[in-house]
Amino acid sequence: MDTTENRLANIIDGLSGSPHQAVPANLSSSAETAERVAELLVAFGALQSDGPGRFRPTSDTASFFLRSVAAHIREGKTILGGWDRDRPETPGASGAPSGPALTYAMELARAANGESAPVRISEVVQVIIKANYRFGLGSRYLVRWDSRARAFQLVGGHRRPEDLDVTDAMWRELEEEVPGILTGRTTDQLAYHGNAVADQVSRTFGALSRYNMTFFTIRLASKKLRMSPVERWVSAPEITRGRTRKGESINILGLGKAFSNLEGHLADLPPSIDTPQWPRVGDLIRRGTVALLSLLGLLSALVTIYAFATR
Repeated sequence: MDTTENRLANIIDGLSGSPHQAVPANLSSSAETAERVAELLVAFGALQSDGPGRFRPTSDTASFFLRSVAAHIREGKTILGGWDRDRPETPGASGAPSGPALTYAMELARAANGESAPVRISEVVQVIIKANYRFGLGSRYLVRWDSRARAFQLVGGHRRPEDLDVTDAMWRELEEEVPGILTGRTTDQLAYHGNAVADQVSRTFGALSRYNMTFFTIRLASKKLRMSPVERWVSAPEITRGRTRKGESINILGLGKAFSNLEGHLADLPPSIDTPQWPRVGDLIRRGTVALLSLLGLLSALVTIYAFATR
C-alpha cells in the first residue's frame, strides 16, 4: 500500500544498508524528501554523508536502528512515549522509552561545551528571606522544596503572561507559596535586589533554558512565620555549597552570578523579620553536642593539669 507511512519507511529502509557502502538518498522516493529525512538521521548520528546526496549508516548497530525506526513507522507503533509528563525520567504509560528523558540527555550533551544556544527562555523571580535564630545560632535563609525540580530553592517561580511585571510576579509567587508569612502587599516591603542571566538544562522539561532572573529582598511585618512542611531554614554555607547538611540539593542558579562572595553577601543582608526564630531541634542538638564536647575537652585538660601539678 502506497501510504505516507510506507513511503517514509521505505526511505529509511533504503538508507539502512551497509556501513561500508554509501547509497543515494533517492532510491525509493523523491531526492528532496529523501535527503531531508537523511539529514535528520545524520543529526541523530545514525547516518553520515559521503558526498552530495549519498549516505551510509555509521555502524552495523546504526543500520539496525534505522531498520527498527522503519518497522515502527510501518507498524504504526510509537517510538517514544511520556511526552505528556514533565519529568524527564518518567517512562511513558505505553512502555515506550521516555521522550523527555531523551530530550534531557540530548540537551545535556549539547550544553556540555558551554556555548550552545538555549531552546527555552523564561523569566524567574526569587526572594531572599532571612531570619536570625534564637540562642545566638546565627542567621538562616528560607528555601522551599520543589518536587518537580527535586531540589530546594528560594521562594519564587516563573513570571506568567498575566503578571504586570516582575514585582507583580514576585508578589503572586509569595502569596501562592508562603501565605503564612505575609501580612499584605501594603504592610510587607518587597525590594528589588539584583538580577542575573543563567543557562541550565531544565530538570522539569529537559530543555537547555535561559533564565532571566530577578532577585528581591523583603521586610515582613509579621512577628511569627507560619511555615509548611516543604519549607526549611538553611545556613549561608549550605546555600553556597548547594547542599543541605543531609545532602539534599539546593538550586542556587543565578545567585552566584548575581552576587560575588555569596556567603558574605548573605551575611551582610538585614533580617527580613525582627523577631528571632526558634531553631529546629536538630540545630539545637548540634549546638548542644558541640558545647558538651567543648566542656568535656576543657574538663579533661583541667584534670590533666591537676594531675601533673600534684605529682
